[in-house]
Amino acid sequence: MRKILLPCAIATNLLLSPNIFAAEQKRFDFNYHQPSQPQQRERLVQHVNDDVYGEKVFKIKKMFNLGSMQHKHKKLVKLIVFADAYGPRAKTRMIINKRPSGQVVHMDQFESKFVFKIPEHQSSLDGELRSLQLEMRGRIYVQKIVAVLKEESRIQTITEDMWETYQGQNTIAVKRVLKLRQHQGKKLAFIEIEGDSARGGGKAQLHIDGYPVGPSQTLAKFGSTLRFKVPAHVAALGEGIGSVQIKLKGNIYIESISAGLKDSRRGGHQQPRSHSEVVDMDLSGNQTVLLSDLVSQLTPRQLRRPLKSVSITVSSKRNRGKAKLCVSGVCSQVEDLSTMSTVITEQSFGQALEDFTLQTRGKVTVEKIKFIFQ
Repeated sequence: MRKILLPCAIATNLLLSPNIFAAEQKRFDFNYHQPSQPQQRERLVQHVNDDVYGEKVFKIKKMFNLGSMQHKHKKLVKLIVFADAYGPRAKTRMIINKRPSGQVVHMDQFESKFVFKIPEHQSSLDGELRSLQLEMRGRIYVQKIVAVLKEESRIQTITEDMWETYQGQNTIAVKRVLKLRQHQGKKLAFIEIEGDSARGGGKAQLHIDGYPVGPSQTLAKFGSTLRFKVPAHVAALGEGIGSVQIKLKGNIYIESISAGLKDSRRGGHQQPRSHSEVVDMDLSGNQTVLLSDLVSQLTPRQLRRPLKSVSITVSSKRNRGKAKLCVSGVCSQVEDLSTMSTVITEQSFGQALEDFTLQTRGKVTVEKIKFIFQ
């Protein structure tokens, strides 16, 4: 019988490197090098233990010290209020940046948990969310308020409220619930569920195309957030992914389900650092104009981006016009205009373009606008 001798280096690699076929394994195994995912959301709890008679305002940013450095680059996702209402007239509304946000919540006497979601475009603690209050009316006992925070990210998150109870073995069709067909070409970064289980033993696991992705996770008795990371080598939506499912086992209550989406192109789309636009608009009399109404080339998302500064070029054909630039009610000095172009510049401290106004008197021509993003 002939013996086949292998070179020493090759034989050593075969004996000592069990992952020599890792490249092939990676193509088929969703669990390949699946790293553990740290908790991405932070819950801050404030025990209030206070009675409301008539009317009371809770200043949330001050209560949780949300303006501090430790909360930089974070977003406020929602507030959860644990309270008991006495009488049918108890109600609460959320006030963001001194304006009512969302609908008034009529607090049912048979409920004790009330959720107030923060609009995505106002959730950043770096400038978008300048003030936040909860205004309560009626007779209410407030036990505690929970603020749920998350890190700012370039990943787009879409969320759907479920409010569903499951018993035994069940499957949630994630693609259908989150309407992922509308996001063709995007890649899944993670799938996340919020909920609890009756005895703290409910299990959940992500499956893609029928294969489990990572280990199953356990839902706690008093509420938890489970995040399932999707490996980077999984294809983009519409380019190879068939089914995306969450398999459940046990007596489980699901509050919401979310998906993190990212651009499938390497590096993603780079946001512009500045923008300038020719306006060429004539104003007469006393006018107050939103700067966001003067531009036409920006998306709604760009209109909400925090700014460093805004410059506007104006003039007056009859040398009698006046103008000043205001941000959140604070205005620059009044400029006396002439036929020569005058540039008015105002610094921004995280405000967006929609927070700026131009106030004019007389006949004024708005020639150009320029601003620099943070």
